[in-house]
Amino acid sequence: ASKGTRLAYESHIRRGHGVIVKDYQPVIRCRTIFSVKTEAQISQKESQAGQPYDLEFVTFLRQSFCLGKDFVESGQSEITCAEWINQDQGIFRINNRDTFAKRWFNFKEIEDGTWDILFSSVIREFIERSILKQVSSDDLVFQVFCIKQ
Repeated sequence: ASKGTRLAYESHIRRGHGVIVKDYQPVIRCRTIFSVKTEAQISQKESQAGQPYDLEFVTFLRQSFCLGKDFVESGQSEITCAEWINQDQGIFRINNRDTFAKRWFNFKEIEDGTWDILFSSVIREFIERSILKQVSSDDLVFQVFCIKQ
């Protein structure tokens, strides 16, 4: 039965057979406290939730790993800015943080950017959300939990 049908049936059972529908005022009981939020409360909660993290960074990482694979397969000796250390475990190294940051900001079509800006704005957010984890004393080795191999 639909929700409306169930509510009508429950109302009928509660008010009894002899009551006229117009005279009956149903009582609504809430299992939890019910309150109406103001616009200020809603906006405050949204601001506390923070900004959504930058999913384009995952796409950029995938492309960086693919570029690295292409360089290795083509026999070029150029060191890629990011490479897998253990792909099964999702562990990778950023070989050149300045090149990595430069490519990220080019990918985002942003003129200027440094490693510090990238780390504080994107990578730290991913670490706080447990998407990335720094796995060694080397600041440039990370484990990623969201890229399917």
